[in-house]
Amino acid sequence: MKETLKEILSVNKLELLKKPLTPRETGITLGLNKIQEIIGPRRVGKTSAMILALKELLVIPAWKWLLTT
Repeated sequence: MKETLKEILSVNKLELLKKPLTPRETGITLGLNKIQEIIGPRRVGKTSAMILALKELLVIPAWKWLLTT
């Protein structure tokens, strides 16, 4: 699972991070060690919230270490 996640992130990381997004509170708790579900109607920003959370995670040194190991 970890290897699959690393592969998906490495392939899509550059494309996802190119989108200009307005920083905002996403409601996603980054330090939680559980799966968080994002639900809502179509076109309300669920994917954008995930991309913003990913950008926040990439700033954390431990997350960078996870992607390089």
